[in-house]
Amino acid sequence: ILATGMDLSDKTTLAIDIGTNGEMALAHKGRLYSCSTAAGPAFEGANISQGMRAEAGAISEVHINHDVAMKTIGMQPARGICGSGLLDAVAELVKSGLVASSGRMMGPEDALADGLPEALSARVEAAEGGNRFRLTPETATDQVWLTQRDVRELQLAKSAIRAGMETLLSKAGIGYEEIEALYLAGAFGNYLDKYSAAAVGMVPGALLDRIISVGNAAGSGAELALTDREAWGRITRIKNEMVYVELSANLEFQELYVDHMMFPD
Repeated sequence: ILATGMDLSDKTTLAIDIGTNGEMALAHKGRLYSCSTAAGPAFEGANISQGMRAEAGAISEVHINHDVAMKTIGMQPARGICGSGLLDAVAELVKSGLVASSGRMMGPEDALADGLPEALSARVEAAEGGNRFRLTPETATDQVWLTQRDVRELQLAKSAIRAGMETLLSKAGIGYEEIEALYLAGAFGNYLDKYSAAAVGMVPGALLDRIISVGNAAGSGAELALTDREAWGRITRIKNEMVYVELSANLEFQELYVDHMMFPD
């Protein structure tokens, strides 16, 4: 809040720091609201079958047309997938039709019968716990797979973020049309593809042109606190004026969480 100047602006703005927890703050008509939602560690590569931190060899970007194109951090051979790559991969599979709105991944026979390109169908295979999709070329020494369970983990995480956003907006009595800027903070928030985030339903498509990546805003805020005496007066006001929305027993949040589990058609 300190780093983005939300507390000083007349604009209606929403900020989200996406990680294991999705911390959110909303500024509207001079009032500040906040909440924290347990998104789980999927965006940081944890609880993913071949998930890893954003380091050399992690798949960080995925694009699917008639086949798969991907990028790895450091241009190294793929050895796993990090949060931004996971988001891209699931978004692309949803757009291609290989993953249904329910989150179910097609099997190889279904993919061929549905008329999907043979290059994509050949990447799907049945495995224990459901189908899985091979992201790496068949000739790669180390294969990286996206599993049905990985898709489910992303569903849980993206639904928690979206439900938290909408619960906060409901508390302020406003809709998405009033949001003038959506700040995405944190390492994952800085590198995610906003179009992939919209494709899986983590953020509404209506806000795409209002998304601003602000990087390590927590670090920037800490720097302000250490170097700017006037920042302490702002910090005190923010703490005193903040309306905190507890989500753990919030029925509206729970209903929205279930509603947003599906992927957009």
